[in-house]
Amino acid sequence: MQKQKRSEHANIFRMCSDIMELIQDIPVPVICEVGAFATAAGCQLVASCDVAVASEEARFCTPG
Repeated sequence: MQKQKRSEHANIFRMCSDIMELIQDIPVPVICEVGAFATAAGCQLVASCDVAVASEEARFCTPG
């Protein structure tokens, strides 16, 4: 993302927000599986789900 323009960043963040809201609006439980690193938006994506199944190798980080 370092080489992208500010407007492209805004578009990516808006798309991520839309996806996470869509997950929260689904009328059935949403289960995610985490097998490695979930950082930043990946961690937020996990939090948007109803149930998270994480392996022993899973790691979570919010560096911002």
